[in-house]
Amino acid sequence: MRFLCLQHQRAYYHLSDENLVEQWVSWMHSAGVCYQHDDWHKALSFAGSAYDLAKIRLDKCIEHRADAMAQVTLSAIYLANIFQHLGLLCESRHTLLLAGECLQCFDCTRDADSANEFMTCLRCDHLRDQLIGRFLNLPYRPFRFPAWANLH
Repeated sequence: MRFLCLQHQRAYYHLSDENLVEQWVSWMHSAGVCYQHDDWHKALSFAGSAYDLAKIRLDKCIEHRADAMAQVTLSAIYLANIFQHLGLLCESRHTLLLAGECLQCFDCTRDADSANEFMTCLRCDHLRDQLIGRFLNLPYRPFRFPAWANLH
């Protein structure tokens, strides 16, 4: 699942870390504005692009890797929630699983503790909601999967 085309991914890959963070914040803010107005398709586009950007940053980032992991996690949770509001439950679960796989790559690195903490948040409804409420000042309406659909 990609929201940024390869040409844009390459262009963003060459930006400084500071510029990537600024763009991520801008897109997440735009996603929140659209979310607040129930404009789910536009919110999806902004949150998806922010998610792709966070993965680019995580791929490039060595010094601030925990921050990049947080951005991947936060944008994945927001993106998954938007998919849920669109009724796209499979896409929502898939987004959370992909983000978990992305973080799992850091299991054997000095960032393993941060990666494991964020992976735990991706697996638990309550922790996802807490993380969003703690770090993002964006509108957010939790959406619950049926009990049988929890991530494991």
